[in-house]
Amino acid sequence: MAELPALPAKLQKKLARKDASFTVAEAASMVMAAADFFVDAEPQQQVVLLLVARKLMDCLQANVVTPDLRPGKTTRASKATPADTAYQFKITLLESRPPIWRRIQVQDCTLDKLHEHIQTAMGWTNSHLHHFRIKEQLYGDPT
Repeated sequence: MAELPALPAKLQKKLARKDASFTVAEAASMVMAAADFFVDAEPQQQVVLLLVARKLMDCLQANVVTPDLRPGKTTRASKATPADTAYQFKITLLESRPPIWRRIQVQDCTLDKLHEHIQTAMGWTNSHLHHFRIKEQLYGDPT
């Protein structure tokens, strides 16, 4: 994985460490780098890439889509507590034709964690500045 051309240098270095842990956005970046390289890879490399991508997708699913958020798990009779509450967002890129959008469900979290969920859903690699606007207040990296 560390030798994939589309993988950011920061991730390549991190992959070299045995004790490294990865964010959801970093795991998604690795899946995207594998997908980018897949077309030009030799058949044997393609098999390896598929196995690695499958493992990464399993990890993403286990860490992003928790059992409480899977469709059909909640019934009308059950009462949701704040810890069980899921929020659903439709994320749409403005002025895109055809429309590009994703629908995600997340539990209560920080804006930083919500940013990671959005990055993963859109297949982005955290390579652009961002902020959240709540009423007139902006929230983001102050630098």
